[in-house]
Amino acid sequence: MTTRDFKLFLEPDEDYGGYAVVCPSLPGCYSQGKSVSEALSNIREAIELCLEDMESRGETLVWNWACGAGVCVCARLGAAVRSRE
Repeated sequence: MTTRDFKLFLEPDEDYGGYAVVCPSLPGCYSQGKSVSEALSNIREAIELCLEDMESRGETLVWNWACGAGVCVCARLGAAVRSRE
C-alpha cells in the first residue's frame, strides 16, 4: 500500500464554530469539523473520495520519484508528498 502525504490548510471558521480544512493539491477538496480532530478525519475521507472520483474518470496521479531523499513532487498536482514504501 502506498501512503501519500498531502499538505493541508486548517483554520478556525468563526461562522461555522469549528475548523475548515482544505487540500490545495486536489481542487475542490475541502471539509470542516467542530474540532481539529473531526476536521482532519473529515478531510481524510474527502481526499479518499476525490481520489476515487479521479480514478473512476480514468485520471491518475503522476508522481515524479526523481527528487531524492524520499521527498517528491506530484507532477500533475504540484503537491509535496513523501513515500513511505
